[in-house]
Amino acid sequence: MKYIFITLGVLVIYSCTKTEVPESLPPVVVQEESIKFTTNIDTGSFNLVDTIPLVISVSTKLPTLGLSYVIVASYVDSSKQIFKLDTILNQSSLSVLVPGFTKAGNYNLAITVTSKNTNTNILSKNFTLVRPNFNVTTTTIPLNIAGISSEDITSGIDGSVSGTIYTTINGKEHLIISPTLFFRTPMLPALNFVKNGTNWTLENSYSTGAMGAGRNYELLDSAKQIWAISDHGLELSNGKWPFGSIYVMKPNGNGLSYLNISTTRSFYHSVSTGDLNNDGLKDIVGLNMGTNGDWYGALHPYLQNPDGSFREARDLINDGMNTWSMNKGAGAVLIVDILGDKRPEIIRADYGLNLSYQQQSDRYSFVIYTFDNNLGKYTVVKNPGPLGVYSNNDRGTTSIKAADFDNDGDLDFALATEGTNFMGVEIWTNNGQGNFTPTNNKIEFTFDQMQFREFNVMDINNDGWLDIVLNPFAFGKLLRVGGSGNMNDWGTGGVYLNNLFWINNKGSFSFYNKSIIVPAIKPVYFKSSKINGQFKLVGVQTDFSKGLVNIYDIPFVF
Repeated sequence: MKYIFITLGVLVIYSCTKTEVPESLPPVVVQEESIKFTTNIDTGSFNLVDTIPLVISVSTKLPTLGLSYVIVASYVDSSKQIFKLDTILNQSSLSVLVPGFTKAGNYNLAITVTSKNTNTNILSKNFTLVRPNFNVTTTTIPLNIAGISSEDITSGIDGSVSGTIYTTINGKEHLIISPTLFFRTPMLPALNFVKNGTNWTLENSYSTGAMGAGRNYELLDSAKQIWAISDHGLELSNGKWPFGSIYVMKPNGNGLSYLNISTTRSFYHSVSTGDLNNDGLKDIVGLNMGTNGDWYGALHPYLQNPDGSFREARDLINDGMNTWSMNKGAGAVLIVDILGDKRPEIIRADYGLNLSYQQQSDRYSFVIYTFDNNLGKYTVVKNPGPLGVYSNNDRGTTSIKAADFDNDGDLDFALATEGTNFMGVEIWTNNGQGNFTPTNNKIEFTFDQMQFREFNVMDINNDGWLDIVLNPFAFGKLLRVGGSGNMNDWGTGGVYLNNLFWINNKGSFSFYNKSIIVPAIKPVYFKSSKINGQFKLVGVQTDFSKGLVNIYDIPFVF
């Protein structure tokens, strides 16, 4: 042990007494941690909407000079940049709203985070995002209506495409259905469905709104959401048809109130509103195809009183016995200022020709009534002359809408017609002087292809040109996926939406050229609207065995 100790001692002394030249040590370099970050769209599905909330979270230590964040969003289908943000922040997270995903299709979102200490410490991520044309939200609602069987109320809803109104009242979406059994009693109460959040609920039923067959409707006051509704009554399989009435429907909180303004029951096939006597109040004209009373003539005007009630104005229109309109048909009415004279005209359109009691000379397309100050009443001033779709005596008008379809500053007409195994729409253009000409812009369907009850006019693809959206029902093979077009053939499940969209391509119309299928649903009909600028469809499907109704909420983008 002693030997070892000494040896070690010598070694120690030798080491300590050795003289060396000091060496300079290299500088200590602290390696910066590589940038790492995550986002809220890294994993899982992401519901792409117009504007997405993006959250970037950097998990590495924050560089002393901060971080550069660069975000670029592009629409791949057109190679167009829709958003860019380039910013330097001394923080490890960034939350930003990225707008511009307004179209259906493919998008690329590129995110780059760089250390400002060294531009070589960088991480980039690219995300492929797809915005579909639509998404579907389904609400299932039990139908417990006192005194009404499940079979009757569901069957009544199935037949109510003509009398269903989809609108907003006090900021909430409403689907107001006027159920009808059409060929039999009982009369069914109106149903008011209200959307709260993402779900629909049945607010209430209204026996005061029970109609034989709600056929047509138009806004009386758009600000207050007051509507005029025509009811032509039940078409009973047995017995005399009772005919119907003109109603005014008003909001009452989230609920509704109904007022029957007509004293004479008539087959009211169409209705329109406008200020006929220039007193600042909108009036109503109901077009009928027959009456149980002694008010002859197809056009029944009702003038609004200051208290909101209405009175008959039987002498306001030169119509009926011993006038131009004797023996002439009538299917639809529209009140609109078509001549630009600051007083609305009344447009009346024909409904078929029956040679058993009419002459071929009785056939017309539509006529324009204007107010004659000398007579003190509306009288016919203009007949377009051409017949267009009406050259076929079988065709009859179901509705008219006025809009500037060719963007030339005046109002044109879209007329919906029906006939034997036929439904169609035809555009008539205005030369600016109230002279109308039928165009080649027309829809012509057989029943096995598509059945629809009227249409809406709106710019659904936001290109500045007004389009037309059909309100479909029944079993047409252009609606039902895998269907034959035969009665009660629902197909394999699912519906085509593209065949509902008649797109205005700078004055030339064609159906949407991309196949759009909503799978696994079987609505009896659709309605559409623009809600806060968003084009939407609502589908209605019943289940009488369970006493339920499904409401399909389908916002759509192009």
